[in-house]
Amino acid sequence: MTHKIQRCLLTLMLLALLLPGGANAASQALPAPEGSDWMYLQAGDDASAYAINMDNVLYRYQKGQTALEVVDPIAPIPRHDSMMGLAKIEGGVYILPQGSNTLELVYRESGSPKERIPLPLSRDIKGAGKHSYLRHFVYQDGLLYFLISVKDSDFDTPQVCRYDLKKDKATLYKESKGVFSFALMEDGQIILLDRLYQNDEHKGRLRILDTGSGKTRHVVDLPGIGYSIGFDQTAKAAYFISQSYLWRWQAEGGLSKLRVMPVEQNGMNNPGVIMGGKLLAIYQSGLFLADPEEEVTGGLHLIGEVPGGQYHGGVYDRFMLERPDVALSSQHSASSHETLTTGELGQRIQTGMLQYDIMVINTQVYDLKSLIKKGYCLDLSGDEELLAAVQRMHPAIRDQVLVDGKLYGLPARVNGLHSVQYFPNSMDALGLQPSDLPQSFESMVEFLMNWREVSRGQDMMPFPVSNTQTMLKDRLITHYMHHCYKTGQELHFKDPIFVEALEQIDRLPLPKYPENSGMPVLMSFDGPAMKDNVLTLSIKEGGPKIQPARMFVYIVSATTKEPRMAMDYLRMAANHGDDWYRAGLYTDWTEPVEQKGYQTWLLEQQQEEARLKQALNKAKEGSQEARAAKDALAAHQARFLEQQAFQQYAVTQSDLAHYQQEVAPYLSFAPVNPFTSYGEPGGEGIHNTIQRYLKGQLSARQLAEELDGKARLMRLEDGE
Repeated sequence: MTHKIQRCLLTLMLLALLLPGGANAASQALPAPEGSDWMYLQAGDDASAYAINMDNVLYRYQKGQTALEVVDPIAPIPRHDSMMGLAKIEGGVYILPQGSNTLELVYRESGSPKERIPLPLSRDIKGAGKHSYLRHFVYQDGLLYFLISVKDSDFDTPQVCRYDLKKDKATLYKESKGVFSFALMEDGQIILLDRLYQNDEHKGRLRILDTGSGKTRHVVDLPGIGYSIGFDQTAKAAYFISQSYLWRWQAEGGLSKLRVMPVEQNGMNNPGVIMGGKLLAIYQSGLFLADPEEEVTGGLHLIGEVPGGQYHGGVYDRFMLERPDVALSSQHSASSHETLTTGELGQRIQTGMLQYDIMVINTQVYDLKSLIKKGYCLDLSGDEELLAAVQRMHPAIRDQVLVDGKLYGLPARVNGLHSVQYFPNSMDALGLQPSDLPQSFESMVEFLMNWREVSRGQDMMPFPVSNTQTMLKDRLITHYMHHCYKTGQELHFKDPIFVEALEQIDRLPLPKYPENSGMPVLMSFDGPAMKDNVLTLSIKEGGPKIQPARMFVYIVSATTKEPRMAMDYLRMAANHGDDWYRAGLYTDWTEPVEQKGYQTWLLEQQQEEARLKQALNKAKEGSQEARAAKDALAAHQARFLEQQAFQQYAVTQSDLAHYQQEVAPYLSFAPVNPFTSYGEPGGEGIHNTIQRYLKGQLSARQLAEELDGKARLMRLEDGE
């Protein structure tokens, strides 16, 4: 086990003791170390359970523990996509490799379990064999139960199969066809959780299979698909998860909906495991032990942040795992059927049509200042930790959520819009230095006027578009609006600076390049803002630089009934959001940001190097085999050195320094209005006017005249 994993596990165990979701809580979140991939397979019994994630790490959870532990397998764990299932059988933990009917031992928990358990499927089941698709293994008293799709055509309609280890006999229960998950009851009965597709919707159904007769009987229909079913023999109750709720079924009491769960789908369609009357199930990168008797202490409803979503750093998942006492619910957007304007959003909030506690606002879609002004955002100034976090952010970001000294939101991430990026390889080919490149739209035009000399006759495009003039004019219009807002001016499109810049672009002697020409390119107008090859432009040389941007901001409803809990959520977002996003927010961020997959890539490279060295050591010195092995090792090491810099960092130290000095001070967040948003009232007309100009149907001065008139009208309407 690596020192890094050991440190992570120690931290998780301490957290489990200190946090509300820790050892004293009825339910328990059991996350893997931070940065781990999703869990894939699970198997276990009342005493212990095992799980394998997509990083091929084997974890164990024993009843009464407060955290997962990594265990060292006795045989290599194959890639997750080459394993069909995981089983715990008589002190051994087994995997089923893809294309095999033999279970292979990977861990000894106790005793002397067999190293291999062949399943006689082709002998006992007509049409079955190594091609059959097996999963969902449950073992009890010498009998191994699993799901099998005998043929490829049966993939979505598997059946329950039982293998008797003592008698070496497999039995197929054909009437179970269509089962999705199952659990073992008493007296040879199995409760089946079916997946159905009816009227364009996924539904669920409970049935009971009698293994003596092979017959099934219908129990109850379910409103959605169920997952992770387990049967508690003591309570004589089946527990399963459906629609992010924990459900219970009993023969005496029927079906009951118990509590909101941070668990839904569960990896490779795994069984639930009953431990001490609680249901253990896979959740994302960890496990969750749910107590059916536990009552939640409160709830939060979020808009714009959902389970499994990493877009804002995966805070939702972290909060669910660390606060299992809280009932979280979510929706992707304010309206699932339409894009709302800022006014429509405010109206739904005001009338109570839209209920939420926390919303993630995209400042390119909704006007944050307007929502704050109308009183829809809770004042967060009383939380010293949140206020201190925002005070550390770049001023251009901080000032969007601090209004009159009061805090109304927590920025989650910032994206540059139309960032100009140059390509080092193309720069080298042309003999250019960064100081040779334009710093304004004015100097950009001069630079492109001399493109034939700049490109030295090489087949190279200035930008990756066929019509450079049209693209530049479109970007200039956006840049000019941000320039006005950033400098505190009203939109004045008849400004000579704006009109003359457009007319200069029209005079550029550039050809139209063929689409998808494959030619090398010098620059792009759509690069990421946090790179050291980004140019921040002004309109005129020596004028104020502008980097158009958008921001995603957490706001709390002014009418939330759970303000403290909402603050807890935002504090977690401030402290544990994705490092790539946080690096773009804070002035005091100093560390480079590692790529998420770098450690996995590094391990794969190390394993490959070890394999090549082993081959070299085995080869006879001086032989052709030894020379080939030596060449292969040298080639691998050369590739490693060539790729490492690209693979290691998402944000390098150089990227960070350039962003903090040359980009962040010039970030501009325009208000949402008809000029900046197509969806706002009047936005479509303004968009169409600009498109007419870009298609050559209007001159630059005609465009300026029409846009100026629309800007005056907007100011009059705002004044009313």
